[in-house]
Amino acid sequence: MSATDRVELDVSAERAVGRLRLVGAVVALSMGTVLAVGGAGSVGWALILMSWLVGLAWVGSFVASRRKASRADAFFLELGPDRLVAALGKEPQRVAWRDVRGVDVDEDRLEVVVLHTGGELRLPSVWRGLGPHELAERLRTAGEAAGASLQSASLQTASRQAGVATDAPPRGREAR
Repeated sequence: MSATDRVELDVSAERAVGRLRLVGAVVALSMGTVLAVGGAGSVGWALILMSWLVGLAWVGSFVASRRKASRADAFFLELGPDRLVAALGKEPQRVAWRDVRGVDVDEDRLEVVVLHTGGELRLPSVWRGLGPHELAERLRTAGEAAGASLQSASLQTASRQAGVATDAPPRGREAR
């Protein structure tokens, strides 16, 4: 690993997700319109309203995705020799490797969770060429190279240790 390893936003994937959201918006809005033109009772109008609301939400999601792709330079991870820097469109968050206690994958949300002394840092799966498991492994490798003692406890175990009650079933590989 170099002095600082930088991982950038996967812009082409973000644009592809945006296009998929736009297709969903067109389908939802057109289905609501078809129902409205065909005439509907009170239940039908509830479905029309829900369809239009879902369509508008997808349009908003498409716009947010386009905005994120246009600001790709504001989304990056830097795995330095002494700290992790995560910029997720806002002010970059810095976590020293000595403060990192564990790295895990949240299978339900497809996010990588970095547990540290100040809480947790959730990293979405939007990085060029890396899925959540590959990103977690890369973070573990960088942290261990910096001398951090990383635990491989699951999120549920970490929540219990922190005193947070959870009834959720085990995630990921533990469930198998």
